[in-house]
Amino acid sequence: MAAVIRGTRLIVFSGGCCPGNIMSSTHVQWKYKQYAIVMSSMKQTVFNLVGVVALIILVGILVATNPTEAGPFGVLAFFVCLYVVIVWITTYAIFNLYNVVLLTTQNKITKRPPQPLRVLRAYYYASVLSLAPLLIIALQSVGGVSIFDIALVMVFVTLGLFYVAKK
Repeated sequence: MAAVIRGTRLIVFSGGCCPGNIMSSTHVQWKYKQYAIVMSSMKQTVFNLVGVVALIILVGILVATNPTEAGPFGVLAFFVCLYVVIVWITTYAIFNLYNVVLLTTQNKITKRPPQPLRVLRAYYYASVLSLAPLLIIALQSVGGVSIFDIALVMVFVTLGLFYVAKK
């Protein structure tokens, strides 16, 4: 038995390599959609779990150590956890802000129905936006942050957001 996914349809082939007996009922389609919804909610649950664990580790690092006794691994863990927490918070901020703006301006700007923002797309935007604070902190630790450095970080983030928007 083999299965092929075409759009929202799950086509099941049974009996060898030839697609002789095709079972593509509405029940199978409904089960596939139900599976996709469960997988989406599982991904969001894992995303939330990773964000909470990173927040707990980040608070633990801030409370228990200082940078001199943490060593290179502790500093790396701090920056990775900080990035994950910022991405986690920014993803839901972008998702909720977009949907609030969508509800308040619905059918006032254009006549075509607006498309809701998916959490995955909000995650792409958040992953680019979350690099800005880390780059500023990294530049501050190296020497100092000038207006030119901030402008370069903004150009970098703008290019990343443009790339995500066109993807």
